Amino acid sequence: MKWLLIFLLSFSALAKKEDPSVLYKKVFKDYSSILEHTVVDTISENPINTKIIEFKDKDKKTVGYAREIITTTGCDSACLPIIATLFYTKDRKFLALKSRDGLTKKNHAPMTPEDYANLEMIIMQNPKAFQ
Repeated sequence: MKWLLIFLLSFSALAKKEDPSVLYKKVFKDYSSILEHTVVDTISENPINTKIIEFKDKDKKTVGYAREIITTTGCDSACLPIIATLFYTKDRKFLALKSRDGLTKKNHAPMTPEDYANLEMIIMQNPKAFQ
């Protein structure tokens, strides 16, 4: 048992968290640098969503923006957190929603491409609750 615990601890120490640039490159293929802007977190009780990322090309021109969102669903059971990235065009129009870990639905069912499309449609309509 002791060896199993040592193995698991050493394995978890070696495990790397996925590099967010992999996700960023899927949306903004040609960005070469980023600039972070600090914003007020109106999403979570303990402010952690405090950055907007501006993507720049090799000529230092803005190609788009992203905002990482990490929050709970507010349920009292074993619900998974919401971890997603919202992407915007250089004109600050909604572009896409991506998730490195994958968002889930009720009962932790994975979201389908159709679910993501529906969610993006809601975000693009920018309901008053989102403003």
